[in-house]
Amino acid sequence: MLKLLGSSLKWLSLSLLVLFISVNANRLHESYLLDYIGNQVVMVTNGNGGGTGFHVEAPSGDVYILSNRHVCAVKDDNNFVTIITQDGRSHKKKVIKEYKKHDLCLIEPVRGYSGLELTEQNDLHSKLYIVGHPGLRPLTLSSGHYIGDDTISISSPNVEKKNCNGKFEKIPENSLEYFFFGLQSICVNYFDSYMTDAPVYGGNSGSPMVDARGNVWGVVFAKSMNAVHNGYIVPIDFVKDFLKKY
Repeated sequence: MLKLLGSSLKWLSLSLLVLFISVNANRLHESYLLDYIGNQVVMVTNGNGGGTGFHVEAPSGDVYILSNRHVCAVKDDNNFVTIITQDGRSHKKKVIKEYKKHDLCLIEPVRGYSGLELTEQNDLHSKLYIVGHPGLRPLTLSSGHYIGDDTISISSPNVEKKNCNGKFEKIPENSLEYFFFGLQSICVNYFDSYMTDAPVYGGNSGSPMVDARGNVWGVVFAKSMNAVHNGYIVPIDFVKDFLKKY
């Protein structure tokens, strides 16, 4: 009996040791990713909100800042946004190109950044990480997994028809929406996306979602309205399509 008890205690101790090593290894890896990825991540703002962006290496080898088109909406009249790097410095950078179809935006880079690489493997079963500025607060890392494909619709009020890339609807002047809320039109855009159970918050828009190797797997662009923190990701194929001319 004592022999059996001693053997059980040994196995329990070994199991606890393995668990301790595993937990601490995971923490060390996440700390490394936060430092490595976070160094390339920036805050994009211009006094009227904003979000996150990150330096990325384009197929040409040139480096740019990638974010969401709706984050770049904070640009000024001269097409510039304010980029805040992790050392706290501010840089005025020009918006180069906006991709309406998949809510992406390309911005001039800050010198001295190498840029994150795009994934080639795109393993849908691997653990994934989001590094960004939720609520425009200090850098954070969250983790989760791919949980499926989805198509979502996002409605924008009072958008001119020429600027609507989706379904455009003009609101009648005799309607209650027009009279009480000044709603003149609605533009509904549809986006094919990945869905993740990694926590996503306001301000995470434009954050890179990376795999365990630190390669970009997609770009955060929306939070789910049907789940507490689940988020929608611009898939890597759309990111590559946007960057292929650069």
